[in-house]
Amino acid sequence: MSKNPCNDFIQCCLPPLFTATLIIIGGYYSTALAAKPKSLSKAAVSENSASNPSDVPSAVSNDKAAEDKNRLVTTAKRHSHPLAALIGNTSLLDEATLSDKNATHMSENLAQSAGSWLSRGNGQESLLAIRSPVLTGAGSCAEFLFLDNGIPLRASGFCNVNQLFDTHFEVAARIEVVKGANSARYGSNALFGAINVIGPRQPARSELNLTLSEDDYYRLDYLTGSDSYRDWQAAVSVSSDGGWQESSGYKQQKLSWQRQSAWGDWQSEQHATLVHLNQETAGYLQRGENAYRDRALLTINDFDNAYRNNLAARYSIQLTQQSDAVETTITPYWRWNQMDFLMHFLPGTPVEKNGHYSLGVIATQQRSIVADVKLSYGFESELTNGFLQQSQATDTESDSAFLREVLPRGQHYDYQVKATSVALFTELDWAINSAQD
Repeated sequence: MSKNPCNDFIQCCLPPLFTATLIIIGGYYSTALAAKPKSLSKAAVSENSASNPSDVPSAVSNDKAAEDKNRLVTTAKRHSHPLAALIGNTSLLDEATLSDKNATHMSENLAQSAGSWLSRGNGQESLLAIRSPVLTGAGSCAEFLFLDNGIPLRASGFCNVNQLFDTHFEVAARIEVVKGANSARYGSNALFGAINVIGPRQPARSELNLTLSEDDYYRLDYLTGSDSYRDWQAAVSVSSDGGWQESSGYKQQKLSWQRQSAWGDWQSEQHATLVHLNQETAGYLQRGENAYRDRALLTINDFDNAYRNNLAARYSIQLTQQSDAVETTITPYWRWNQMDFLMHFLPGTPVEKNGHYSLGVIATQQRSIVADVKLSYGFESELTNGFLQQSQATDTESDSAFLREVLPRGQHYDYQVKATSVALFTELDWAINSAQD
């Protein structure tokens, strides 16, 4: 990938951290120039500014506890629930935290969630661990569940280890991370945890943000919305990264839209997301033992033809009806994904193309039986039509007869799948002691 000649000027002649705010009639516009790695968030600064815990006034912890009592999360129990009433397996990254971090990769956000580790790969790729080993490839399927406003990013059995790049985390209102096994609420998924990206956030007025950094990185975020009866918000993110290795980098565009309205005694919330990724991928360094110690080789890319193209679209409408004793939620949704990439990590470097589209519905109901006893139940149903093709242009060059046999020139896979899934769940909550100190 060609380099921008102004990159040296940006890195050497401008301050590594620069923030300017322009107030324009009818809107708020800001530009930020930040060098990677990012500076510490406000929360991190305050945690490290005291030499020992006794230096922090006890009022701070009391305020934090009081704040948690009023903070609600939706992922852990599939309905709004106080964060302080959970057993400690849920992290909430709120809007202020996410705005301070201004992450260029999802790993920067999840680093603030204890027990979570997202290993950053090349471009927008990643490998995840949530109170677990770092799982790769098909080993990560069904182990983690990735949600966008409560809707799975991929259908069951169609996951991709890197699929977090399908989320619009750059403008998220909050990110909820549920760590550890999550009972039957999500069927056979979320065995190690779930991540729910909720957004876009709702700015007080239209907002335009520009972020610049080294390696020809830039991102433009635009958020706007309406405060009328039928409230709506929209957000657009356009990013480009020149990559620090040869023939690497990516261009990505994301669009999110949501609308809230009322239909009689039903409240509706619509969400739509469109994500496109065009990435030139840098492969692993393969220059012999201890090659990583040679700094002259750090920018080498032995797979200058590796790439990943991805396109994803989703739409959902959540309908909620609430009374004194019963809350009912019904969420129909539609999903479409398509991706092709060079499998540079396999001998022979075959090309894979895959995709699927789904129609589904999620329905839940929470009912108060008696004081301090609540019954929750629901179901999910989904119809999916998917395909996968894999082919290789050349023979596999290897001393292994096994590899030459299983990775020959020509077509490896070409199939279609039609899947139907139905899952039920129920849960009884009994607050033995409802008092909170």
